[in-house]
Amino acid sequence: MFINARMLKKLLLCFVSLFVFAGSFAMADAAVGGSEAGLSGASLSPEGYWLVSSKDHHLRSLVKLTVNSDNSLSGSFAAIFYVPGHVWDNICRDCLGQFHGKELTGMTFLWGLKQKRTDSNSWSKGKVFAPDSNKTYAASLSLIDKGNKIRFTGCKLIICSSSNWERVSADSVPAYIAKSKHDLSYYPFSTSRV
Repeated sequence: MFINARMLKKLLLCFVSLFVFAGSFAMADAAVGGSEAGLSGASLSPEGYWLVSSKDHHLRSLVKLTVNSDNSLSGSFAAIFYVPGHVWDNICRDCLGQFHGKELTGMTFLWGLKQKRTDSNSWSKGKVFAPDSNKTYAASLSLIDKGNKIRFTGCKLIICSSSNWERVSADSVPAYIAKSKHDLSYYPFSTSRV
């Protein structure tokens, strides 16, 4: 298969869109040193709430990760936040298929992740839907920093992009949901990046 410059540019733009909602991205993370960094070998659970920030460090979303009855991991948007310069709408208006017309808040956008047998703090072989690009990507994640952060990775073919998510205590979730409700009522929706 031949990939010309235009196709490559489109593919790269899709990846940028994927991680605009998922936070700051980097191609490698030598400072973290992988999923084992800071872990004592004990299996940690990714279940709970995680803050996702944009690359310019604005809060982007609050994600709820859940281990399902089949032991797969899924994630939904518990709250979304206004970020200047980003598309802002709680309805997935331009999304195709099962996501068309759905509210982002409460939407399951991450599914099918399975715990790795060789590393109990890593999950892989899942899918992630990126509303900003209207595309689905391969997904994996690893618990890092003693389980206080997740290293999330999305891939399309051989190109991958990663971001770190921060764990949120259950006590602080109501404050983040209140902020999301404020943002949803205060800021007008915009389908362009103004």
